[in-house]
Amino acid sequence: MAPHRHIGRIEMLKSKVWSAEREQGLVWFCIKKGVLLWGLLLFCSVFLGRHIVDIVLYEVDWSRLVSDLKLGLPLCSVLGFTFGYLLWKKNEKDFSKS
Repeated sequence: MAPHRHIGRIEMLKSKVWSAEREQGLVWFCIKKGVLLWGLLLFCSVFLGRHIVDIVLYEVDWSRLVSDLKLGLPLCSVLGFTFGYLLWKKNEKDFSKS
């Protein structure tokens, strides 16, 4: 067997491993970058902002706080995951250009 064929097979195996790692990395990238950063920031600023004012100035309206948590957490998670996915796709395009 010629040496250059052996090197080609090794490179092919390396690229397959990288491809599998990249696909698994999508979920972790979206969780780390999207949901944790964007989703929590959006949730804290929009949905909890008025409750922080209520806690400081007035008494807490627990029913309104619970209803906002039920609406806000899933909504921010979806928005955060979408933002993370778009950010991952942008990074993938930038990586493929270089």
